[in-house]
Amino acid sequence: MRYIVRKRKVQRSIQPVDSYMTETPTDDAEGNDSLTPQILKAQKQVEEAKQRYKSLLARQAAAKKKHAEARRKILGDLLIKAAEKDERYNRVIKVLMDSHPQVKTNKAFVDWEVPHPDHS
Repeated sequence: MRYIVRKRKVQRSIQPVDSYMTETPTDDAEGNDSLTPQILKAQKQVEEAKQRYKSLLARQAAAKKKHAEARRKILGDLLIKAAEKDERYNRVIKVLMDSHPQVKTNKAFVDWEVPHPDHS
């Protein structure tokens, strides 16, 4: 009896493969109809996940850019405040502005003078 049970298990495990290869086209079409909604749902989920991933990457890049801009502003402010107190920083600003001529033509720097330390 064990042999028969084992044989049935083997037949059952092989049967789906055999039936898949010998299916008629109508059976195959019915199988596709039942899988099509699942496949479409999975494709939709994949596309949504791709969009979420792109959105997260864009958000991360925007945050990095925002932090870099904040660092530049803070460091620039610190440099200007230091130039008001120490002549060395004043010279640093002058050298930086002279090394980049496009800075002098920028609207933000047209009427701006490099801060000088107060020698009171």
